Amino acid sequence: MKKKNKIGFLLVASLFILTACGTSEVTANSSDFWEKLVYFFAEMIQFLSFNGSTGIGIILFTLIIRTVLLPVFQFQTTSSRKMQEVQPHIKKLQEKYPGKDMDSRAALAEETSKLYKEMGVNPYAAFLPLFIQMPVLVALFQALTRV
Repeated sequence: MKKKNKIGFLLVASLFILTACGTSEVTANSSDFWEKLVYFFAEMIQFLSFNGSTGIGIILFTLIIRTVLLPVFQFQTTSSRKMQEVQPHIKKLQEKYPGKDMDSRAALAEETSKLYKEMGVNPYAAFLPLFIQMPVLVALFQALTRV
């Protein structure tokens, strides 16, 4: 399990590093998809700004993004509720397989996986909004700093 955590951390760290690599100014003539997205975000913020107030543009842009991502957050909330309903069953399984040896851990993992399938729960659904929202936040940051 620790190896998976390390790999996940390295992937997230590389995402941060690679998205911040571009330091050149972004223009309408940029050819890269990422730079076009950053330029689009910057233009939207400027369009939504009233009387040159970039803060209002950022707030309105954030509200638009949150509205667009609302179905994803509702999916996350539904999945979280299902996980809460499954917790008593998982505690019973943990009591059934209390050992620290590899066999009991494997049996617990297998039973938990079966329980998730029976209940229709995806334990990784909480990461979906993060994977969608993180590139948007990084592009928003770059739109404010690079344009």
